[in-house]
Amino acid sequence: HRRLITMLAFERCGIGTPSLLFVHGFGCAREDWSAQVEQFSGEHDCVAVDLPGFGQSHPLASEISMLAFADAIREVMDSEGIEQAVLVGHSMGCRRIVDCRTRPRGRFGIGRSGSRVGEL
Repeated sequence: HRRLITMLAFERCGIGTPSLLFVHGFGCAREDWSAQVEQFSGEHDCVAVDLPGFGQSHPLASEISMLAFADAIREVMDSEGIEQAVLVGHSMGCRRIVDCRTRPRGRFGIGRSGSRVGEL
């Protein structure tokens, strides 16, 4: 099912742990993860988000920053009651998941696709 929380669109389907949260790259949208969501939703809770200003999400009302995108990802997790997740990012999405990981510790695992983000 698709939802919009504080102007952030996302799709959540599947059951199982760990939860997988997919974050798209610049100029993309959550639909770019449809093959992965379909593949993993049989064994995992899968969430694909549209970052603010992309896909069906509204732009940020405040100053646009990469950390604000990371905050939006955490907001979806909080609103959906997701305590821990493996975050999977592509391109710009990789940087956002690294920003998410900086706080709070122990909440996120990291998956990378398509970009070098350095050692964590």
